[in-house]
Amino acid sequence: MAFSLFPKEIKFFELFFEQNRKISEAVKLLDEIFSDPSEALPKCSEIDEIGKEGNLIYRTISRKLSLTFITSIDRADIHHLNVAQEEVLSAIRTISSRMGLYGFSEVTDHSRELVSHLRRLSEETGKMLNCLKMKSDCDEEIDAAQKIKAESDQLVLVALKEIYRRKNPDQEEILTMMQWTQIYDRIEEAIGRLDRLVHVIEGIMLKYA
Repeated sequence: MAFSLFPKEIKFFELFFEQNRKISEAVKLLDEIFSDPSEALPKCSEIDEIGKEGNLIYRTISRKLSLTFITSIDRADIHHLNVAQEEVLSAIRTISSRMGLYGFSEVTDHSRELVSHLRRLSEETGKMLNCLKMKSDCDEEIDAAQKIKAESDQLVLVALKEIYRRKNPDQEEILTMMQWTQIYDRIEEAIGRLDRLVHVIEGIMLKYA
């Protein structure tokens, strides 16, 4: 008899894939905001709605988990994966909210590149989820995710250095510097949460390899 990672009747993987699709949809919209900030407000609203849908999936998984006796995988593994994906979506919503609030007419090249990294990293988590379901090797996806994370860490430092290079900034420039510092901080947090998601999936795969 083939080993089943999750009981078929619960269909947790369907919920996890749907949850991950919400992350992909939100990151795609965020990427579009940083490509054309003039469209930020309506896209921020769309991201907010996606976030609400994602939260509903999160609560559905939690509810099903509380009502189900599972023997083929630790309940903690399902919980950690559920929480990790919800935290990623929450972090994306936070970036979106800041962009909508600040109403930038232009964005920095570094921020655009960092959001591109965020999107690439989210794509790797989707691939890893599929590997987890198929119980197949995902070393390539893990290596790609680690490389994106390392590049992002360096880029954040370069971006922060760039915005503080201006000497004797006036009051408006100081405000802009503070706003971009917050944006970079939120992007860095979102990347960090995606990195945690990568490690959560990897940990589950190693346990049931």
